[in-house]
Amino acid sequence: MMRTAARAALVTMLVMVSLTACGSDTGVSKTASSRLHAEITLLRAASTSGDRSAARIALARVRAEIAQLRTRGELSPDAVRRLRAATAAVELQLSLLPEPTTTTTAPPSEGKGHGKSGDEHGKDAKEKD
Repeated sequence: MMRTAARAALVTMLVMVSLTACGSDTGVSKTASSRLHAEITLLRAASTSGDRSAARIALARVRAEIAQLRTRGELSPDAVRRLRAATAAVELQLSLLPEPTTTTTAPPSEGKGHGKSGDEHGKDAKEKD
């Protein structure tokens, strides 16, 4: 249930990020909107599949894109604030996703048979003499 709730909240935040990046008077150029949309699509795909690692990488790419677009003047200061707030919220939601679980299996025992000494027929070396 926690996983589903975290995913749903994360998807909601991603939609908010994408809506913030689009529109005519949002302080986001058409080029910026297009570039952010592409990065956000990757982030959304990773998060909805529950791939926490890929989602964190995609979030870093979104943040890098925001920084580049800001430097080029493609985003207004207000748009940058909104996008940064939205990415911070996404990061928080990512922390709610459970860590991936790994299972380990013990290696098979080295003895061939079932005897105490590992002898094929369960006999000690003394019994063979």
